[in-house]
Amino acid sequence: MELSDQTSVWVSKQVFLSLLNDNPTKIDTGSGAKAFQMIETGRHLLELGDDGKLVEAPILQVQSQDGTETLWILNDLNNPLIVAMDLGWKIQLIRAQ
Repeated sequence: MELSDQTSVWVSKQVFLSLLNDNPTKIDTGSGAKAFQMIETGRHLLELGDDGKLVEAPILQVQSQDGTETLWILNDLNNPLIVAMDLGWKIQLIRAQ
């Protein structure tokens, strides 16, 4: 998959609030816009760094309505960072400096 110049690792505050309020929300992850909805919120362990250190963080888990794509987003209105994605291929944050 080719990533375009529109690639971002954050969602907008508008998208974040819409997901947090359990509204179907359009997100384009590269294969066209799909409606996503929150499926879980809570604290999750993230494996970060080369040493695999586990860090607990508040996460919003959202999934496309067709069930083919899942995003894990830091549950922080001021920093709604996408920490992992499963789009048929997986990517996960391992380091933030």
